[in-house]
Order: sequence, then C-alpha cells, then structure tokens
Amino acid sequence: LSDYNARGSLYDAAVSKAGQFSQASESLFSAYLAVPAALNMEVLLSADPTQATSDAALLLVRSPLVAEGEKGRVSWLKGGAMQYHDFDCSVITAPVGTAVVEEAYTDDLSRSSGLSGNVLLTIVVSNFPLVYSKASLTVKFGDTSARVLRLLQGSSSGTRLTVLVPGGVPGVVDVTVAKQGFASNAATFQFTYIDDRIPQASSFSPARVYADGGHTVTVIMTDFPDVQAASEVSADATAADKTELSFAVVSVAKSAAGVTTVVFTTTAGAAGKADVVIYTSAKRALPFLLDLVAVPTGAPQVTQFEPSIGECRAGSPVNVSMRLDSFRELTDAANLQVTFGGISTIPRNVSSLMTGTTFEFSTGVEDLDGGVYNVSVWSSTDPSKVVVSTFECKDTTVATLVGAFPAAGFAGSNTSVSVFITDSGYALHNTVFLKQGGVTTAVANAANGGSPMEVLLTLTATAPGVSSMTLAPCKDPTKDANCLKKEVSFDFNFLDPNAVRVTGFFPLSEYVSGRTEIDVKVKNLPTGLVKAQVILNFGASNATCSNIDNATGVLTFKIPTEPTATAGKVSLRLHLLASGESLELPRKFDYLEQKPAVITSVSPSKASIRTAGTVRIAVSNLPGVAAASDVGVELVWSDGRTEDLLVLSATRTDARKQVYAVQEWFADVTTPEDGDPDDADSMEVTAVTVRVIHRVFGSFVELQAGLALYDDALPQVMSVSGPDGAGQTSANVPMSVSSEVTITVNKAPSGVKASVYSAVVGSSAVGVTFATVDAARIAQVVLTS
Repeated sequence: LSDYNARGSLYDAAVSKAGQFSQASESLFSAYLAVPAALNMEVLLSADPTQATSDAALLLVRSPLVAEGEKGRVSWLKGGAMQYHDFDCSVITAPVGTAVVEEAYTDDLSRSSGLSGNVLLTIVVSNFPLVYSKASLTVKFGDTSARVLRLLQGSSSGTRLTVLVPGGVPGVVDVTVAKQGFASNAATFQFTYIDDRIPQASSFSPARVYADGGHTVTVIMTDFPDVQAASEVSADATAADKTELSFAVVSVAKSAAGVTTVVFTTTAGAAGKADVVIYTSAKRALPFLLDLVAVPTGAPQVTQFEPSIGECRAGSPVNVSMRLDSFRELTDAANLQVTFGGISTIPRNVSSLMTGTTFEFSTGVEDLDGGVYNVSVWSSTDPSKVVVSTFECKDTTVATLVGAFPAAGFAGSNTSVSVFITDSGYALHNTVFLKQGGVTTAVANAANGGSPMEVLLTLTATAPGVSSMTLAPCKDPTKDANCLKKEVSFDFNFLDPNAVRVTGFFPLSEYVSGRTEIDVKVKNLPTGLVKAQVILNFGASNATCSNIDNATGVLTFKIPTEPTATAGKVSLRLHLLASGESLELPRKFDYLEQKPAVITSVSPSKASIRTAGTVRIAVSNLPGVAAASDVGVELVWSDGRTEDLLVLSATRTDARKQVYAVQEWFADVTTPEDGDPDDADSMEVTAVTVRVIHRVFGSFVELQAGLALYDDALPQVMSVSGPDGAGQTSANVPMSVSSEVTITVNKAPSGVKASVYSAVVGSSAVGVTFATVDAARIAQVVLTS
C-alpha cells in the first residue's frame, strides 16, 4: 500500500479508472472501491503499516474471442511460487426480438405521476443487450427524453435502472427503453400523467360589488378543466358573516391558449370580504376574495366643491369640480343629473366608484351684479336622493385686492410696491389716487395693465410702523358710489432701518444628531455682546453662542441634538439677553432623519489569536470623531462575553466636513492576543460580532460575524475540489454517483501517518482512499462521497 500511495502516476491512473467505473454499474464500482478499502483495513490492523499486505485484488483485462465451455486462468507470483486461479467463460448471445418490461414502478408502486414529473421510476427489462454504462441507455416518454440516474444492474439475466420522470401533459404516454445501437430491441410500456393542477383565478373584475346582489363578475381562470356548458360549473361563496351564498354562473368560455373565462351573477349577502370558490364535479379552484360593499343608505355628502364663488359671465363660465361620498356608484355616467339655478347642465369627466363620485360642470348664467345659486345633483336611477350645494356669483362691479408686494419696506427710504386688483375698473396708464395717513395723492400713470391689474406705487414714511393705504379711481370715493365700489385697502409695514433684525442663517438643516455649527446673520448687531448672553432657541433646546463676528454680523452656535431624535421643522428664535430683544428667524430649521449606521468593512476580516494585529474598521452614517478617545470597539462572542480593543487611531474620510457632522470614518484597532491558547480558559476561535461605540453621542453600530478569529497553529482547510468544481471551503458533487473529493490542509500535524486520517460528511463516516503529508505540513486527503 505504501508503494501504491507513493506513486503519483499510479494514483492518478486509479482516479481516472474510478471515474470510468462511476459511470458504469454500481456493482462494478463497488468492486473497484473494495480493493483499496481492504488494503487500508490491513494497514490499520498491522503493527507495521509499511509491511501490510492484502489478498484483495482487482484485475482488469480485455477478453479475447472465447467459446462456450472454455476456461480462463489468472496467475501471479507470491512468495517465489506461482499461484493460479481458473474460471469459466460464459458466452452470452445477443437478444432476439424486442425486450420485455418485467417491472416499472414509482415510489408509490404505480406507473403514474403528476404533470411536473420529477419522481423516480424503476424499470426492469429482460431480453436486453448487456449494459456497462448508463450513458448508453435511452429512455423516452413519448418524444421527451428522461434522465437515467442509476444503472442498478446490467447482466444477461436482466437490466435494472432508475430514471427521473420528465414533465408531461395529461393522459397516457408510451415509454421506450433502448440501448444505443439496438433500436429494434427497444422495450415499451405505458405511463400515465395525472392532471394534478389546481385551478385558480388569475384575475377578476370588478373586485368590489354592492352587497344587494344582481351584479355581474367576470373571472379569468387558469388550469380549469374542460366543460361543455355553464351548467357544469358552480360558484359558491362564504360571506363575511359566514353565511353560504350561491352565485348563478352565466357563461363559461375557453380560449385557444387554455384560459377559461367564467361569468357569474351575485346574490345578496352580508357586506365584507366573501370567499368565492368556482368548481366542477372534477376539480375545485382555489378561493379568491370578492368585496361585497354595503349599499349607501343616507343622504349623499358633498366633500369637494371648488370653486364655490366666481364671476358669472356668459362668455366665460366657471368650471366647478365636485365630489360626492355616500353616493351609489353609477353604472352609466349618463345617469348623473346636475342643475345650476334650476337649469339643467351637462356634467363632464364623470368618475364614479364606490368610494366616491367626481365630476365637473360649468356655470351657465350671466350675473354681473352677483347672487347665490343652488346646485342640485342626483342619479336618475334614484331621484329621491338629491344633494344641494350653493355657488355664489361674484359682484363684478366691486374691485377685489389680490395683494401688495412687498408688504414691508424701510422708513426713510422709497419702496417700490406692486398692488394687484381684480375688477379694478382701471385702463392702462390711468391715474390712481393713493390715500396714506389721511392725505390723498394722485399717482399718474400708475395702472400698469395685466390681469389682475397691476398698480405701481412708490411708498415712503418718515417713521417706522404699519400704515393703512387705500386706492381708488377718484379723490373722494365717499361722494361717488361707483368709485366707492372700486376702492381697495391694504396695510404696509415701514421698518426701522436701525433695528436689530435677522436676515438669514446657514445651514438650513442638519441630522437629528446635531453638534455641528450654524451661522446666523444679523443686521445692526449691537456691539459689546457677551457670548454667554446670546441664545438661539431650537424649540425644545437652547444653544449658547460660541463666536461673535461684529465685522460681518455673524453669530455662531452649536446645533443641539434633537432630544427625541424626531425629524421635522422647528422655529428658531434669537435672544439677546443684555438688551432683552427676542427675534424670530425668517424661516424654520429642518432636523433630518438620521440614516441607520453601518460598518461598511473590516479589513482584514480574519485575525490570529496567537499574535496581536491591526484591523481597520470603516463606519458610515455616524457623526464624525475628533480623536481615538471618541471611539470604543468591542468584540462580542455568541455567549455574550465581550472584550474591549485598543483603538490606535480614528480618521475622518473627508477632513473638510465639520468634526461631528454625519459622515464616513474609520478606526484602526489592535486585535486580541491569547497568551496561552492551549489552556482551559483559551479564547474561543470563531467569527465574532464587531461593535463600534461613539463615546460622544452614546450611539453604536454592530456587524455580525464581522471578524473571524483563528488559531494559526491548528490545521486549516486551504481548498476543496470535486468533479464539479472547487472552492476554498466547499465543493459540489453529484448525488447520483460516488465521487472522489480532494481536501488540501495547511498546518497538518507533522510526524502523523497519512493512514490515520478519517472523514465525516454530515454525521456519516466516509472512506479515506488516499492521504499524503509533505515536509511543509501540507496534507492532501482524498475521500469518497
């Protein structure tokens, strides 16, 4: 055996031969494997393994032409003397006629399966040519080839094989079994495919119907059996109150593609989800849920009516949008009836569902002086349920202020203001009379045109404060009724140019973790401010000023951490405690939701417990760090035991960002070292969780199995290779035949003989057919799966 193992070429030849036998019958392959197994057994039992011998042998010869009754002889030299073994030669004649199927059965002892096949079928045939390899067999189910999984027996007394049944269509199919080159000898038997498909509804419409019955539902069915008439199909349902319902099947039709359409009419039942089942005497489909909706009983509700006021001009009608709830779904849009002021109008863009009905209509009256009109809506199928709303026709003779922009300016300076007015009565470049503080001034060419009309003004005041303004096409509207209708009023705020005011801030948002800087720009910033007396309020938290720049008027604060870690907008207010001033900032600050923190990498991902090493841990979506002292790193074992690691350094990826802004950074740590890995309290060698802690914020992030600890003094698997590929720790092998797998092991024990290796796959021991250990302590172990 030592010679056998030592000679690489002999071993390679044996592996090649094993591959040849693995394609042949299992009995021949087992005979081949018995030889090295017997030699291995002798080695295990021998006091001196190098002297172990065995009488087991496997002799492969190519037979010459022989005749019935002739004898063969095997001779060999043993102990200086020739040994002999005689054997009879049997001559087997080729089969005559067709082969006979003696047995054919699946695991349930039948000759049938479902349409997907995928079951094992054992076939026994006689009067069949000798078969040495399953590759020479052809098995067909009709025109579909089947995979031969095993050749259990191939002899003159019979051939036994196992095949995997392929998929098929319902019905009986002829199965043929033949050896390549012997087509006329093929055996034939019949196999039945049972239609085990379960019909189901791929879609149905509508998905919701009223619970009062009489509604048509169309269902698209797959895998539904063939029927001749609708009377062969039934549709039942279980209502929400567990009452059994029976629906009337109206029609059934099947397309050329095999898709069945079933149409049925509902009966009255309890509102809610109903389980509907469609079936025949042969098959029952999977149930589907049909929503039976309660019929609206109360008065319809108007939930949208926009606009409710407008100018009623015959040439320019107002388009009104309405939505009605608690209004029965319309089966035909023509059933919707709408009147405006008692005059019928045609609704447009009607969309009617059980959840609500929406539509549009246009006002059709001319009423420039204004008035209120009833809008009535109902369905012609149920005229008793009428809903009434009102629309107000605006008095177009009265001017309406749209707005004045801007609404504020500084006292002592001129401010250009645009005032927008509808139905103003002005023509382009008309003079407008402005009344301010009791004084009326004519503003020539103020009407600038447009719709609404734009009036251009230049406003000024000597003192700050809110001033009321009026505009009219005449100097004294109280003396002219038509002019009075065109008068509009607005307020303008004259600001103190010397007052302290906030003009803006940056950034406008930050993550809820905060701790970054925000700059607030202040106009007319008082001198002599003390940082401790300048406070920026963030709703539930305050920030004290950290820097004052009088030259630019910028105050700097640290954004506080949001106390509840809740994202959202907050109002900011600046407090100057020395002067007692409190200023609201011009817009809200936005706290942003923080993304989940992650450990993006641990490099290297393996560490030896024999020596300390350095590992770099990269983190994302956590606030940055200023120094290694901001970071804590722990290893966590599955039993809850932890060990703190020494943090050597912590570095932010982008140094331009503020220190505690949410960003990417990495920490270099020292891996743990076990001073005595062989004692009873040694460090467990396994993949452990890596936990990174931000000591400033108290937050942490974990990576399961982030670092693999190993003992590099122990054997380590380097590679596994099999007939279907190789990998570092695993390889694929076929299930249908035995295969040889080679495992390469580093750090193998020195001075240990290869013969003592054993292998276990799962919980079963497997034979080790060959093993070597070289001077570099690299072992190669060959086992049979």
